[in-house]
Amino acid sequence: VVGAYDVPEYLHKPTLRLHYSLSEAPDQTGDYVEITRADFRAWSDIPLHYRKLSGESIVEMDAGEKAAVDAQRLSDARDDVANRFEGVEDELRAFALAVLDEINLHAERVTAILDASDAAVSLADFKARIGLIDDVPTRTIAQMKAAVRGKLGT
Repeated sequence: VVGAYDVPEYLHKPTLRLHYSLSEAPDQTGDYVEITRADFRAWSDIPLHYRKLSGESIVEMDAGEKAAVDAQRLSDARDDVANRFEGVEDELRAFALAVLDEINLHAERVTAILDASDAAVSLADFKARIGLIDDVPTRTIAQMKAAVRGKLGT
């Protein structure tokens, strides 16, 4: 019977993940190295993203390396958020597209008012031109929901 402290632990060198195993090494490719229980315990305290390999040991990155890792992780997280706008079934993307349509509708009205102002030759002419511009109606939550629903899958 194998005792609780006789169980081998392993380091997967490519990923720096630690494995607790009751069997033989997970593979024979050389990617796994058997490690001591003490190393397993010590290295387990180091967050995976701050581990680096030094010879056959895992060491914790220094402050500069951690800062670089943190900056990259933050950049990656921001990219993930921004990339959500590429998914045609994403509710955030659909909402953003519906809001963008509303912003563009208001921008069209502002442009029409400015064009009317530029073209007017008198106050009466200005008033007449402004009178031809349609109002932007107030939207309800039901209309927003319908707009978001309409943007899903597009």
